[in-house]
Amino acid sequence: GFDLRALIEELLAHGENGIHEKVSLAVERVLLPLVLQHTHGHQSQASEILGLNRATLRHKLRSLGLSVDKTVTEEDAERD
Repeated sequence: GFDLRALIEELLAHGENGIHEKVSLAVERVLLPLVLQHTHGHQSQASEILGLNRATLRHKLRSLGLSVDKTVTEEDAERD
């Protein structure tokens, strides 16, 4: 599994700089796919759970190299 404390200690031990971003990215690599799995790929619902704008979620997914296939919700379909 993912050991956050071990990651932070390793970064500190190696004298790394910019560890906030590195740790945040490591957390997002675990967090975002789990939340999307929980919502069965519904990005609108996932962004609500995460407290993120859906565009922000999609940007984060792209920067992590994760799939950003658009999931159309009933709400989205009603807007079209």
